[in-house]
Amino acid sequence: MLHSLQVHEFAVIEDAELVLAPSLTVLTGETGAGKSVLIGALQLLLGDRASSDQVRSGAPRASIRGTFTIPSVHPVRALLDDRGIPLDDGHLIIRREVTSEGRSRAWMNDTSVTVGTLREIGQELVDLHGQHEHQSLLRPSNHLLLLDAFAGLEGDREEYAGLLDEYRSVQARLENIRARESEIGERRELWRFQLEEIDSVDPLENEEEDLERETRILEGAEAIMSGLSAYLTSLSEGETPLLGHLQRHRGELETLSAIDPGLRESVELLDEALLSLTESTLTAQRYLDGFEYDEERLADARERLTELIQLAKKYGGSYQAMLHRREELRQSLGEQTRQEEETVALAERAEDLRDRVASAALSLHERRGAVTDDLHRRVEAELDYLAMSEARFEVAVELRENPGGVIVLPDGVRCDAGPYGIDRVEFRLGTNPGSPVLPLHKVASGGEISRIMLALKSVFGEASHVPTLVFDEIDSGIGGTTADRIGDRLEALAAERQLVVITHLPQIARRGSHHLLVEKTVEEDVTRVSIHQLQGEERTKAIAVLMSGEAESDAVLEHARELLQDTGRVDDGS
Repeated sequence: MLHSLQVHEFAVIEDAELVLAPSLTVLTGETGAGKSVLIGALQLLLGDRASSDQVRSGAPRASIRGTFTIPSVHPVRALLDDRGIPLDDGHLIIRREVTSEGRSRAWMNDTSVTVGTLREIGQELVDLHGQHEHQSLLRPSNHLLLLDAFAGLEGDREEYAGLLDEYRSVQARLENIRARESEIGERRELWRFQLEEIDSVDPLENEEEDLERETRILEGAEAIMSGLSAYLTSLSEGETPLLGHLQRHRGELETLSAIDPGLRESVELLDEALLSLTESTLTAQRYLDGFEYDEERLADARERLTELIQLAKKYGGSYQAMLHRREELRQSLGEQTRQEEETVALAERAEDLRDRVASAALSLHERRGAVTDDLHRRVEAELDYLAMSEARFEVAVELRENPGGVIVLPDGVRCDAGPYGIDRVEFRLGTNPGSPVLPLHKVASGGEISRIMLALKSVFGEASHVPTLVFDEIDSGIGGTTADRIGDRLEALAAERQLVVITHLPQIARRGSHHLLVEKTVEEDVTRVSIHQLQGEERTKAIAVLMSGEAESDAVLEHARELLQDTGRVDDGS
């Protein structure tokens, strides 16, 4: 809601402040008094183009300040958060300055912002009816949302959006995996070749070391057999075996130890030596008995060892490095297999989600189409009530067809998946018999378009979230019963949101809970615009002036009082 608008050195306004009611504020005043200048100031505050001729003659700069209260649940809060603009207890102060050179600056709660941000935020705060630029209902991008609100499809649309987000997430993962697969495609073939080459040799853990030992043994077979034979002969065979000599000497030591027990330790040590030598000969004999020299096995071992050494040189330079490389290749190819399985699963998931997105989008399309006739009738009934009986209102719901679209309908038509479905929605209007039905933004401006907007606002109720509506020229070319009907609709609409209405008609002015009079005076060639809140008899006189052009007649004044009494606006002094 707009609490107040302060205007300084703008056009013919030196200093002026509008303090607005939360419901319906009416602005009246003579033609040329400056009411439209105030609207121009509000437009500048909301992002209109700045120029040097907007600065009051002789002033260095013009400044506009608007104070807004932002509802606790409103889309503009997210926009402000995204731009790092803090709210002060729910209040937003927008300021804009224009220098006499035409340069402009803008702030939101003392945070510098661009004109683009002003426009984006401004169009969520105020609808200016009478000028196309700030009318949310004229923007086709809003028509689909309004139609959904009218049909109660917001929940279905959110469900569709959730499915679409999930589909896009799965599709992005799928495309990412496929891109990685494409990148490593050639490398994967190389990995398979390398692993097959290593696996064809089938190297075993410690095999190289075992083969080297076996080769050494087989190559030294003759030396081993002749050496062991000589050893065994020396210890236990021949004419003078060493073990026999030691046994005799052991008997001698045993005899001597009987004389001197001090020799007992020598006997025991010799016993241990004899035991070890005996075990050594037995072990050597068993080895010799089982030893076989196989020349063919030696050739095989040499060939296998050469094969392993060559493989190791090719894959890492050492046997362990080659084994490590084989494990890496297995892991990489195993991961690729898992990715291939994941790709298949994701592709199936994406296909399922795409079907569900298409089903949800088609359901939205059909349900939107089903309510267009009802909306068409209700809007035309409102237009008829507001003295536009010849107007024709249409709601165009068209598919976003695209041969490359991701959504395929049952009849084979492909469509783009937009954030709100597969539809383009546009409100269209023909104002006179024989005139074409055109998009709303191409309909003539002035009081006619303001009445159209009032009709739409009345039908959509709270579907439009913009909290402040400004109607300029809504009474252009009307009077009598039509003016009363417009007043009825404005008053009803003001029960839901804040309205500011510029009017020349008493039937409308009397509906305001807040009445401001805009006056222009010229003193010593200096033009000044002033704004006064009217209360009590002042308001009665202002209504009388709107009725007859003067407020001196007792009859006119009495009629004005009656008008105000009908709406309950006179007794409370407002």
